[in-house]
Amino acid sequence: MGTSKSALLPPDQVQLICSETGFTPKQLRRLYIRFQELAKRNPSCDYLTREDFLEIREVAVNPLGERLVDVIVQDYG
Repeated sequence: MGTSKSALLPPDQVQLICSETGFTPKQLRRLYIRFQELAKRNPSCDYLTREDFLEIREVAVNPLGERLVDVIVQDYG
């Protein structure tokens, strides 16, 4: 794995994040892997783009999908 973007955080940081969020290390790893899958347009990026969200099947088929993504991007982007 090395120090590439695909490597999970060091154990001390994983422990800190888990203690602050209530996630287990297994849940944190699963979230990280899912994030990497969604950020396929730019894997070295630390955030998801509007287009990344719109490519999620559940969002793409939702009649309000674009509006929901616009709200997320406006509030957090």
